[in-house]
Amino acid sequence: MKLSISLSQAAAEQLGSLVKARNSNPSLVLEAALLRFAQFPEREQEHDVRRLHQSRKATTRDAWMRIFREAVAEEFDAIDVDWTGQGNPYTPREHRGFTIVFLLDIHNPTSGPIYVHALQSQPSTDGRVVVHDWEFTKDDPVYSAAREVADWIRTNEHLIQ
Repeated sequence: MKLSISLSQAAAEQLGSLVKARNSNPSLVLEAALLRFAQFPEREQEHDVRRLHQSRKATTRDAWMRIFREAVAEEFDAIDVDWTGQGNPYTPREHRGFTIVFLLDIHNPTSGPIYVHALQSQPSTDGRVVVHDWEFTKDDPVYSAAREVADWIRTNEHLIQ
């Protein structure tokens, strides 16, 4: 059967790399991936498809930021809640002792980089401050960015206890 499909640029590039590395063709590589995917439990399949669908919705800066917040919360088995109820993407969120905020680029607030800043929520008694910054764009894979931030929090949460 012959099909026509749409892939993101990143997926198309990865497919091209896999085809070249395996000295194969796109049909065989995709079929192998599909056969493997079919072996996943239904819950994992639904999760992966939902995440991919959401990440494709991240076409604007605001959508990317919203999905990023939801994805970070999901990394910690939580639900993203804007405690102000205002829908402000710059409202801080807390995860495992760290506050996560987006920093606004006043020179390019609608199309510049997306700055993510993590800092410990409570000051330490010895004066140490644990912070980290990331710079993303709306073209970066949103779930990969969320995982990167969540992994950093997991790696560093012992420093603030």
